[in-house]
Amino acid sequence: MEITLSKIIPLLIYPFNVALWCLILAFLLWITKRRRLGGFFLTLSLMVLAVAGNPRTAEYLLGSLEQQYPPVAISKLPQADAIVVLGGGIDIPLPPRQHIDLGGSADRYLHAVRLFKAKIAPLIVLSGGNVFPQPGFDGEAAYAAQLLRDWSVPAESILVESQSRNTYQNAVETKKLLEKRHLKKVLLVTSAAHMPRALAVFKRQGIDATPATTDVLVVKRNEPTALRWLPNISALGGTTYAIHEYFGIWYYRLRDWI
Repeated sequence: MEITLSKIIPLLIYPFNVALWCLILAFLLWITKRRRLGGFFLTLSLMVLAVAGNPRTAEYLLGSLEQQYPPVAISKLPQADAIVVLGGGIDIPLPPRQHIDLGGSADRYLHAVRLFKAKIAPLIVLSGGNVFPQPGFDGEAAYAAQLLRDWSVPAESILVESQSRNTYQNAVETKKLLEKRHLKKVLLVTSAAHMPRALAVFKRQGIDATPATTDVLVVKRNEPTALRWLPNISALGGTTYAIHEYFGIWYYRLRDWI
C-alpha cells in the first residue's frame, strides 16, 4: 500500500495534473455562472503549463539536482569493491514485447560496463525489482544482468538484487548483499538528478558509496534562443521529473530514510 500511495500522491502536484484540475474546476465554475472565478482558474491552468513547460524552468530545477554530484572522469574515480547500479531505464518484456526495451536512463548500465572494463571494481551489483509485481516475470535487475552479459560482462562478475521496489529498498537490500560478501566500498551509478536522494539513502544505511553519475539532462547546447524560452512537452517532462525528485527527498526525510 505504501508503494502505491508513494506513486499516487505525487500525481496531485505534478504540473500537468495541477493544470488539469484547475481546468476542470474552471469549467465547473463557468457552467454554474461563477465565471469570474472560473476565469481565474482557467488563467492559473495556463500559467502552470506555461511556467512548468518553459525550458528555463526545467533546466533550473533539474540543474539544481544534477549539479550536486556532477559526472567525474573515470580516471578520477577511486577503486572500489563493487559497482552498484540502481534499477531504471529497462522495460521488462511484458506482452506484446518479445525482449526488454531500453528507456532514457538506461545509460546507467552502459556506464557501469565502462567502469567495469576500466577495472575500477571487479563486481557489478544490479539492484531493482518491479515496482508492482508482474506474475511470471523476474525483477528488472535480472533482465539488466542479461543485458550486461550480452555486453560481455562475465556472469560471475554480476550480482543481482531484484526484490527492492524503491530507492530506500535498493539501499537496504544491497547492504545485505554487500555484507554477505564482505564488500565495503562501492561506486553508486544512477541518474544525475536521482543521485542526491540515492546517495543520501545509501550513506544513511552506512554504505561507503562514491557517486558515479550518469544520465545528465542539463547540458550546454548551442541552439536558437527562442527554443530556450518557448514551452514544450519535453521541458514539462523535465520539470515534472525534478518535482518528483524533490518530493522524494521530502518524503524520505519525513520517513527518516535520509
